[in-house]
Amino acid sequence: MVGVAGAGKTTMLAAVASAFEASGCQVLGTATAGQAARTLADGAALPTSSTLASLVGRLDRGQLLLDERSVVILDEAGMTDDVDLARLATHAQLAGAKLIVVGDHRQLGAVGPGGALAALVARHPDAVHHLDHNRRQPNPEERAALEQLRDSDINRAVDWYAGHDRIRPVEDRDVALRAAVDGWAADTATGAEVALLAWRRANVAELNTKARAWMAATGRLTGPELDVDGVSYRAADRVIALAPDRDAGLVTSQRAIVTTVDVDIGTVMLRTGDGRQIALGGGQLGADRLGHAYATTVHRFQGSTVERAHLFADGGGRELAYVAMSRARRASTAYVVADDLGQAAEDRLAALVDAERSRLDQETRRLHTTLDVLDQRSVTASRRWQRAASEHTAATRSQQRLGRALDTTRRRLEQPDPPDRATLLRRTPANWQPAPRHAIEPELPATHEAPGL
Repeated sequence: MVGVAGAGKTTMLAAVASAFEASGCQVLGTATAGQAARTLADGAALPTSSTLASLVGRLDRGQLLLDERSVVILDEAGMTDDVDLARLATHAQLAGAKLIVVGDHRQLGAVGPGGALAALVARHPDAVHHLDHNRRQPNPEERAALEQLRDSDINRAVDWYAGHDRIRPVEDRDVALRAAVDGWAADTATGAEVALLAWRRANVAELNTKARAWMAATGRLTGPELDVDGVSYRAADRVIALAPDRDAGLVTSQRAIVTTVDVDIGTVMLRTGDGRQIALGGGQLGADRLGHAYATTVHRFQGSTVERAHLFADGGGRELAYVAMSRARRASTAYVVADDLGQAAEDRLAALVDAERSRLDQETRRLHTTLDVLDQRSVTASRRWQRAASEHTAATRSQQRLGRALDTTRRRLEQPDPPDRATLLRRTPANWQPAPRHAIEPELPATHEAPGL
C-alpha cells in the first residue's frame, strides 16, 4: 500500500486492523524506527507494535510464532532495508501469514541497501493499493506544489514556494540558523505545535542550542538545572530518546517533556505524549541516550504532523525536501543561504536537481551491482545444477546396478532349496549299484606307468 504524505495512512490502517481483528486474526504492527512503531500502535489502536529488529529477532529465536491467522503490518516500509524486509517476508510466507507493506517509495529511503518497496510497486502494480489524496494541507496550491516535489517536477515546486514567501534567503550560515530559530520561536510563542528541522546532526545541535537559549531567556524553563555529559536539563525542557530504553519504556526518537529535576540524586521526571510519567537517572541521561528535541533531523520526524515547520535547508535531496515541507498543516518555510530570493530559488533548485541526479546515479550503480551479483549467482547456480545433474546421473546408474543385483538375489531366493542327503537316498532306486571303478576311472596309458610295476 502506497500513500502520499498526508494521505491518512495511519487512519486507514486503524480500520484495516479493526476488520482483521473482528474476523479473529492476530494483528501485529512494526516499523524500522521505534517512534514510527509507537505512532502506528497509537494511531491504528494496535495492541502490539514493535521495531522490525525486535519483531524479526523474536521470530528468529522462536519466541513469537506466526500462523495463517496472523496479519503483520509494516509501516514506513520505504525506510526498511532489503535484508530486514526479506527476513520478515520469509517468516510470513513460511507461516502462511499475511504481510501488509505500507509506505511511500518517494519519501526517505533506507539507511542500508534499500529499494524493495519501489521494486514491488514497479513489478507488481496490480497488487498495490494507492492513497493519492493529500488530506493534511488545506491549501490546494500547496498540495499541488508538494505533488510536484514528490514527482520530481522541481522547477514548478520551487517557483511556487519562492512566490509564496516559503523560501527565505539569508546571507550566511549563522544568520540562517538564527532566522530558522526566530521563525520557530515566533510560532511557538502563539502556542502552536511547531517543528524545527535540518538534515545534518551538527546543524540540529546548533539549532537546539539556540532554541533552548530562547526558552531560557523567555522564562519558559524553570527550576534547578542538572548537567549530564554536557547536556543540561530543566523543567519544561523538550527531550528526545536517542536510543531505546526498555526499562523506562522509551523507544528511539520518542519525545517527552521534563516535568521535574532533582539535582541532589541526579534524576529527571519526564511526561511522554501518551501521558506516562517516567523517571530517568544515571546512565539513562547520557548524551548518547537522551537529547534536546527543540530541533530534530528530518529522518526522525518522518511520519509526524505539526501546525507549522521551519527547515534549515542544508541539503539532503528531493526526498528529504518533500518530507520536510509536507510535515506542517499550515505553513512550511525553508531558510537558504543566498544573497537574494532569486539566487536562493536558483540555488535550491540546483541543489535539489544535483541531489536527484546523485540519487539516480547511486540507484544506477546499485542496480548494476545487483545485476553483477545476480550474474555471479546465475553462474554459480548453473555450475551447481551441472554438478547436481552429474550426481543425479551417477545416482541413477547406481540405482540401476542395485536394482539388477536385487533382481538376481530375488530369483535365487525364489528357486527351491537343494535336496539334502536323506532326500537324495529316498529318491535313489532300490536296485541301484555303484558303477565299476574302471568305468569311472579309465586306465592310464602304459607310457605313464611307473617303472617296476
